Amino acid sequence: MVREIMRTGADEVIGVRRPLPGSQGFIYRIGNKILTWAFNLLFGTKLHDVLSGMYIIRADSLRDAVAEVGGFSIELI
Repeated sequence: MVREIMRTGADEVIGVRRPLPGSQGFIYRIGNKILTWAFNLLFGTKLHDVLSGMYIIRADSLRDAVAEVGGFSIELI
């Protein structure tokens, strides 16, 4: 993910899980697809796995957003 953010100059990179057969139950797969679809619809994005939990964000981009965040803990490295 670090290589991708450096290569593209993107502000954020989100990882996509590649589940192995049997690693995720049917309900979870469907729920993930529905939530990802809804997120893409609401925000006009083309993400594949909004619930992956694997994110990397440039600190410069995040500093501007921190002032708007309330009630969440954000670690800046």
